[in-house]
Formats: sequence, structure tokens, C-alpha cells
Amino acid sequence: MASEGGETNTDVAQLRKAWESESVCPEVLPFERELVEVITELVSNQEDVLEDIEQTSDQAFSANLYQMEIERIKFSLAKYLRTRLLKIEKFAWKYERDEQFR
Repeated sequence: MASEGGETNTDVAQLRKAWESESVCPEVLPFERELVEVITELVSNQEDVLEDIEQTSDQAFSANLYQMEIERIKFSLAKYLRTRLLKIEKFAWKYERDEQFR
């Protein structure tokens, strides 16, 4: 995550904002497909990097910090997607009848 720096922080902040917005809005907001794809790719790449790191005592602590950050991002992504899914399930009848929501 250190390699992407500010860009990663911006993407994660956007994900958190999308999750919070989705949580408080009574209707399903437009899906943040591009953001979800970027975050998913970022997490996958960082997990690959962590697998390649040889675990010496000096690197173990850093690797654990990176792993915790990856888990935090995955949690935020899951919460965003879960919030959307619950809303869609709750109002499925509305979305089924209205062509705009399909």
C-alpha cells in the first residue's frame, strides 16, 4: 500500500463515503462499479505482494500492519456491498416494476 500512497487513501476514502451515503439514503444509489473494481484490484495486488515477502523478524511487523490494512479495506468493501444488497432485497418489488431501476 505504500507504493500507491495518496491514491490508495483517496480510493479508500471514496469507498467509505460511498458506504456511508448508501447507509443513510433511503433509496439505492448508483453503483460505484469503477471504485469497487479499483479497490478489489488493489487488495488483490497487495495480497500478492504480502505473499512474496520473506518473513524476517524486521519484515514481519510491517507485513502484519499491511495485512491489517488490507482487512480493513476488505471490511469496508463488504459493508458497502452488503448495505446495497439489503436495500435491493428490501425493495425488490419496486425495482422489479420500474424500468428505471433495472
